[in-house]
Amino acid sequence: MFFGCVGRPTNGALCINTGGRFYSPAFGRFLSADSLVPRPGDPQSLNRYSYVRNNPLVLVDPSGMADCAAGDLACWQSEWEWKNRWYNAHGWYFDNGHWGTPGAPSFKDVGIAKDVLAEAGIYLSGLHSSGIKAWSEDHIKQMAFGVSLFASRLQGGMAQLRHLLGGIVDVANSSCRGSACAPPMLRSVYFPSSWPIDQVATAFVHELAHVIDWTSSFLTLNGFSSHWGYAPLTKYAEGEGQPYPIRWDRWAEAVTVWVFGGVDKTGNFATNYKTGEVGRYLAKYNNDLNVQMNRMAELLNGWR
Repeated sequence: MFFGCVGRPTNGALCINTGGRFYSPAFGRFLSADSLVPRPGDPQSLNRYSYVRNNPLVLVDPSGMADCAAGDLACWQSEWEWKNRWYNAHGWYFDNGHWGTPGAPSFKDVGIAKDVLAEAGIYLSGLHSSGIKAWSEDHIKQMAFGVSLFASRLQGGMAQLRHLLGGIVDVANSSCRGSACAPPMLRSVYFPSSWPIDQVATAFVHELAHVIDWTSSFLTLNGFSSHWGYAPLTKYAEGEGQPYPIRWDRWAEAVTVWVFGGVDKTGNFATNYKTGEVGRYLAKYNNDLNVQMNRMAELLNGWR
């Protein structure tokens, strides 16, 4: 039987999407199973269609990970940790009694890093080249760092980033002639596990910028890079004998400069990505970084 579901409870709804599971008010039961068994030794927990061991009068499950009673301090502390790790992974911190203090994304464990990647529609593939070891946890956290930072720069956040990327992006533990790459007109990134840790976040954002370019090409036949006529900001963007259009990397490098930068106290744009190179190329081409970065913000935030 099909049940129509809505995002929030409404009178007469046949099915309610609670965010984690679907619930039927008519039957008073969840229609989808819980993703885990919080207490495997308790027979009541083995029914994954139940809620808080069928005892909702005295128990709640605020985190979705374990049921808590009013006086169960350890459980509520665990709930705090689950929320805190999510906020920190998105660059938000608890300070002076309230949430909302921005900072650099941080990841308590590799699980939350993968969750952040999944929010943007990015999934780590099991595919890899023979002989290449798996990504380390630090590699995955750095990928997530770049993605979280990218999302924080967009007005629409993670949802906007997922839209720009086109839905689902597969990341394979492989390479293109030993380097990271995003093959033209695909939603895939090849990223070798041998990549230096301190360059993972920036290189990953660079490759995602290519995917965004390909996605915009699918929609308009002329991607963002085709309309990005600004001067290069780095040596790589200027072209080093690539067998493909220079505009592709000119665009991707400009996106990376934007993601890892922001407006400083003087009201001008400043970046933490290849700062020395960016300064030299701005002088070389007598270019205004504010103009480029303001235009980048317009494009990626959907203003066109």
